[in-house]
Amino acid sequence: MPLVGIAIVIGLAGIATFRVQGFPGRFPAEVSWLLEADNVERPYRYQRCFLDPNDKAAEFAAECVEGGRDPVLLWGDSLAAHLYPGLHEASQASDVGLAQFTTAGCPPFSGPDTFSNAACRHFNVVVEQKIRELRPSRVILAARWPLNALNLEQLVTQTVSMLRENGARDIYLVGIKYVSLLDALCPGGQCVVRLGLRRGDLMTADYDHFTKRGSEHAVEQLKGQLPF
Repeated sequence: MPLVGIAIVIGLAGIATFRVQGFPGRFPAEVSWLLEADNVERPYRYQRCFLDPNDKAAEFAAECVEGGRDPVLLWGDSLAAHLYPGLHEASQASDVGLAQFTTAGCPPFSGPDTFSNAACRHFNVVVEQKIRELRPSRVILAARWPLNALNLEQLVTQTVSMLRENGARDIYLVGIKYVSLLDALCPGGQCVVRLGLRRGDLMTADYDHFTKRGSEHAVEQLKGQLPF
């Protein structure tokens, strides 16, 4: 067969495999559920309260602030957004408001920030304005923290200072030394990867982002370390 013909056949096979999600029927029913995880865009509120920094025209929706006065404010990147489903569940149970301002790939840094790119700096300035308007007394910061950044401590310190100046009394840093997901979810070094045998019971949808069910479980395990 000519090389062009072989390439076409391989291409068509690839398209077919993609459309049927990798021929999941090749796995026995007992393990096929392991391939199924919820799409996280809806529970994270993608393009509404979890924005794409490449979309310069994106704006946080009105629904990003839930509840009455003084909502708990969640700020950070996708590792903040993946906490939202669990925090929302907890806030509903405790009748506490919740505000979500998260942007993909953008750690929650305030002021002169030499780490983030221009797009992230733009959205962080937008969040700072929201903070000045809301003056939340409780703020949760979560991100894939750049632990190799030489000025990480300075960036966190100036962010905390800005929050204090705008009414924050309690500040929770998730993922670094203050609130450890690893300690909460992997006691004795043993991590839970699924919470049942049904669709959606996987803890994560990929290498480190919670499913809706995983987020609810994580927040439950962090009870006492977060404001709910």
